[in-house]
Parts: sequence; C-alpha cells; structure tokens
Amino acid sequence: TRLRGGRLLVVMFPYMDEALRFQPVHEQLDQYWKERGVPHLDLLPVFSNLPPAKLVVNAHDAHPNESAHALAADAIDTFLKREIAHPSASTGQTH
Repeated sequence: TRLRGGRLLVVMFPYMDEALRFQPVHEQLDQYWKERGVPHLDLLPVFSNLPPAKLVVNAHDAHPNESAHALAADAIDTFLKREIAHPSASTGQTH
C-alpha cells in the first residue's frame, strides 16, 4: 500500500449475532494492528451494548441490517475524517 502512495486503514466488523463471544479475538487483532502502526477501528464497541436481534437481518441471517449499517457508517465516517485530518496522530485503535 505504501509503495503505491496509499495508507492502510482497517475496520473490524464483529459477528453480529455473537459479538461478545469473539471479544478476545478483537483484542488480539487490536494488538496486531497497534504493533504494526496501522490505524484501525473496531466496531465491536459500537454494537456490543445492543441486542443482536436489533442488528441482524433476521433470526436466520446474521448479516448486519439497515440499522447496524447506519451505526457502522457513522463510526467509519468519524474514523476516516479523523484519519484524513490528522494522519500521523492515530497509529493505534480508534473508537
């Protein structure tokens, strides 16, 4: 990415129906990206206080629904605006 003049930014989307079950994995990924100086946004905190039924398409489809996508879009927008405005300020996780 850097060789081509770009910057790697990472957004981590949790499993919508079992988000907290995978919290240790999110913590490992957080450490991985921090060690590499890659700005990243973990969306787990955005969704973790909401019941999965309010976030998924339906009981048979755990993909994010319209509400979950709206929450993610707001968080990603904030993250990207911060990274564009202050690219060297964030080398770790951003919420």
